[in-house]
Amino acid sequence: RGITLDSSQKVGIGTASPARTLDVVGDASISTTGASTGLRITTSTSGEGYLIFGDPDDASMGGLTYDNSTNALMFDANNAEHMRIDSSGNVGIGTTSPATKLHVGSGSGATVDTGYQIVADSGGIAGIQLLAGGTNQSSRVVFGDSADNDVGMVKYSHADNSMSFNTNGSGNERMRITSAGNIGIGNASPSYK
Repeated sequence: RGITLDSSQKVGIGTASPARTLDVVGDASISTTGASTGLRITTSTSGEGYLIFGDPDDASMGGLTYDNSTNALMFDANNAEHMRIDSSGNVGIGTTSPATKLHVGSGSGATVDTGYQIVADSGGIAGIQLLAGGTNQSSRVVFGDSADNDVGMVKYSHADNSMSFNTNGSGNERMRITSAGNIGIGNASPSYK
């Protein structure tokens, strides 16, 4: 098929019966020999611009939508919104109103403290899981400031299943809990609980 212009001014490329203003059946390409190229979607100040992905059974399975009225960018999969970047740059996964830089989940009913950059929010168990690449590695939560990017640390060693707490520099271990539950303060090999 070539190009079709029907009586309602709809253009079809690869189809004789276009369903939209421009209906392309087949692949499309946007390219340039210059430095930049792109696709611009312009709507009214209260409209939405979107890219929709579908299949023969469902024409709208996923997509990317920009809402000009709220200046938010939404990401959909399986016919539902799963991620949003709001007008302030906050990212929400599983929430349509992220309150921090990264807000994962919703449903706890608690008020989010916007002083934190990352929030895990759940009506059930809320948590962050750290998985290391091997049994001889460690998982760490590191604390820092403008003068020292690793001034404190909580470290779980998978090699011996111990947890250590470091302050005033990540190399300064202050307390350790061994796999047996023994606790050492200033002692990396405690014998007692």
